[in-house]
Amino acid sequence: MWLFHHDYFAKIKRTNWQLNILNLILLFAITLINYPTSLLSEAVAQRNLADIRFAFTSYALVALVISGLFWVLYRFMAVHQDLMIHQEQHEQFYRAIRNDPLRSVLIYVIALVGIQFNVVVRALLILLGNIFHFIAHLRLSRNIEKHHLIE
Repeated sequence: MWLFHHDYFAKIKRTNWQLNILNLILLFAITLINYPTSLLSEAVAQRNLADIRFAFTSYALVALVISGLFWVLYRFMAVHQDLMIHQEQHEQFYRAIRNDPLRSVLIYVIALVGIQFNVVVRALLILLGNIFHFIAHLRLSRNIEKHHLIE
């Protein structure tokens, strides 16, 4: 998430107060992922099924919030293209990545439902979310390079 955030913000030319507030909220949400990760490792080590379910639910909720905030960021930057480096190429760049946060939200919503049924399903859905974030980061990086959006 930190790399993704860094690469995305590397193509921003300037900021305004709304983007600063949005960025602070996003960064705060990202820091919250440490707590459910810690809960999850402790619950798995103790093999307590109720705690594992709670930890997976907490993780999925925090990840859902983070993904939702990235979607808000994407929508904000689509409207405020004047803040971007190379504004003329922004639409091509944005078209390739604009649905990634929504896909991530969908994964975590499904994970929250799956959490209620099976521990293996939970683990696979959370893993799928993490793999998706890695793939989305690669797509973002390739699009930044493809459109030469970093000065």
